[in-house]
Amino acid sequence: MLDDERRGQLDRGGVRAMAADTALTALDQAVADGEAAVVVADVDWSRFAPTFTLQRASRLFDALPEAADAADVRSGPDDDGALTRTLARLSPAERETAVLDLVRTGAAAVLGHAGPDAVDPDRAFQDIGFDSLTAVELRNRLRAATGLALAAGVVFDHPTPRALARHLGAGLVPDDAPVDRALAGIDLLETAAATAADAFERDRVVGHVRALLDRIGGERVEDDTADLIEAASDDDLFAFINTELGRSDQ
Repeated sequence: MLDDERRGQLDRGGVRAMAADTALTALDQAVADGEAAVVVADVDWSRFAPTFTLQRASRLFDALPEAADAADVRSGPDDDGALTRTLARLSPAERETAVLDLVRTGAAAVLGHAGPDAVDPDRAFQDIGFDSLTAVELRNRLRAATGLALAAGVVFDHPTPRALARHLGAGLVPDDAPVDRALAGIDLLETAAATAADAFERDRVVGHVRALLDRIGGERVEDDTADLIEAASDDDLFAFINTELGRSDQ
């Protein structure tokens, strides 16, 4: 007979205890079928498969669709975006603290601690008691909380709570640097105008730039400014873009 501690370990790993009547019925059927090798078990594949494939993929599950689906890290749950919206309103420092609290709270729950204060943010997960089973359990908690598709080994790929929190934060609120992308786009416009095959192609680029200036200026653009833009040469227009938007050569 299994003691309570061992039974709990098996249950967390996805192998559930079977009622005696169910086990005996399955054994009778296995003997009657005459199979050479039979395994009878009550398996929770959502727990067992990710742990079993933590280090490497296995062909063992090829004939078991429910197991293969559970082992597929791409099948993460959807998220309504509430956490992402909350984090996006925070400063970078506040965002890192919030995600770190999420990781430490999950780690504390998995390890059976009273609260997140028991989890040192800079100690390796392995040093604070994590093994392959508890690593997958924490992954599952974080995947459910964030909606991110996290690999089964994500806890060991980012070996401390702080490192894992930074990884999650980057996935939840990517640093897209929209201003840098916009300025890079202006560079592309300038290059397109300078390398245009003929006047028609150059005028197409200039037309887009004029339309953009009209849109972003809105009602604040005075009539005389609009007239100046309209009368400006192509070279004057690109010089204006470089100067006003910080792209002038030094």
